[in-house]
Amino acid sequence: EPQQLKPWLGVWDASRPLPGCLQYDPFVKKITG
Repeated sequence: EPQQLKPWLGVWDASRPLPGCLQYDPFVKKITG
């Protein structure tokens, strides 16, 4: 059963890069990220 999300508190620190999200790359046939 889905649960309600808690509200977001604070400010996201977007001043530094983070790793990319995992995703399938069909050109190299691998998961990248």
